[in-house]
Amino acid sequence: MKSLLALVLCLAAQTVAAQDQLPYDVPEGWTRTQDPRTGLVSLTPPGLRAPLLCVITVFTPETFAGSGQAFHDEIVRRAISNARVLESPQRASVGAFLVTSIHQQMPNGLQLWSRIYSARWADRGQVFILAANMPDLANRFAASADSMMSRIVVPSISTQAASAPPVATPPASIGAEPPRGGSAFGDYLYTAPEGWTLTPSGNGLWIASPASDGGERCTIGLWPMAPASNDLFADAQQAWGRVLQGFVLRPEDPLNKTVLVRGVAPQGWEYALLRRGIVWPANPDAQLGGSIMVAKLGDRVAIVSFLSKDPRFSACYMYGYAFHPEVWPRFFANLHFRNWTSPSGSGLAQRIQGSWESFGTSTGGGAALQYAFTPARRYAFFGVGQRYMALSRFEAAVWTSTTFGDGSYSIRGNELTLRPDRGDPDVFFIRLEQVSEDGGRTWTEKLFMMQPTRSVTLDGSRIRDNEVGFERRNP
Repeated sequence: MKSLLALVLCLAAQTVAAQDQLPYDVPEGWTRTQDPRTGLVSLTPPGLRAPLLCVITVFTPETFAGSGQAFHDEIVRRAISNARVLESPQRASVGAFLVTSIHQQMPNGLQLWSRIYSARWADRGQVFILAANMPDLANRFAASADSMMSRIVVPSISTQAASAPPVATPPASIGAEPPRGGSAFGDYLYTAPEGWTLTPSGNGLWIASPASDGGERCTIGLWPMAPASNDLFADAQQAWGRVLQGFVLRPEDPLNKTVLVRGVAPQGWEYALLRRGIVWPANPDAQLGGSIMVAKLGDRVAIVSFLSKDPRFSACYMYGYAFHPEVWPRFFANLHFRNWTSPSGSGLAQRIQGSWESFGTSTGGGAALQYAFTPARRYAFFGVGQRYMALSRFEAAVWTSTTFGDGSYSIRGNELTLRPDRGDPDVFFIRLEQVSEDGGRTWTEKLFMMQPTRSVTLDGSRIRDNEVGFERRNP
């Protein structure tokens, strides 16, 4: 009988116990046992002896970005893929749970009657299955299972953040306006990346990417605001412990380090960001990257998280690398807050003045870019690039090209417009940050310039955001 039950239980054997389970009461007189290896809980009624079998299996939650119905359909699909279905499945609901009853024949010829219960909330779903090897047993104990399920309280989903909230328009007296085509979550005004989905998570909101070719799913999280202290990095560390609870750092990785970032957004709010390499203990081979940003809004801080693969390998997030499509720059550029008016602005026009340079190398070439911005709203640009090609075992060719230009510039919010003396203007999203990789002992001032660029491949053309990071060039 154990092998018979295992054939059905494998439908959810791939779940990950990464979140708290739904609380439930064991039916009176039933016995509860838990497998220490898988975490699966079995509830069995009193008085049954082999060959009779009846059990309620409590599966660990699994993350799921779709609707409750989609989650239930996926669980039923897994169940019917393991054995032949002898009768049409019967659908119902009990409390907050969707229910499907199935009669199946196992590959070894034995029959099983199952009642599948599922519920979805926040960013996850959980499954309970009543299974018996006789129809009268399934009917006899279905009432106990239904009674148990009807008493389970499933967290409600906030209607404010459920699927594509409308564009929020703050009162005219409030300085922040929602970005064009944007959405609202509490006092957050944001624009979700194209194709990403919104999923409430308790009192927060996950904004999740579609799965990439490598199976990666990145998430941006918006969380309830917290009281501000006089130390933004301490606020960020406290938020880290709440939002990314359960993740651990990767001390064995020689490249693992905490990157500290601080700055003033063009909208006028001061912010601090922690970025670290992390792992989930249940899957230590999967290297991840986590970020927490806190933005100071008077006596409170807004909290934004970012979770992806290691930034060196992520398709969603790579910090400060040239010509790599990423999500964070545009999301950051469009982030605003209700009930916030900058007391004095960001001073971006003054802080950008000076010289900036960027160096990049790759197999077969390299490039160097330099910008200089003056108080008179004039700029100068110089760029040099080289390409290498081996002509034979003993000879190589080197191509060098240079570009330069001068013109005027203007800054409006987070938009930098360059108007060359010859040619068409270019518009960039920009931000200025100070970055430390040694715990705050030394800081490097960086200017990031992001601009959409059309890339053409065999599959057609796409518009992608390319960001170049410059470091201040000291005289």
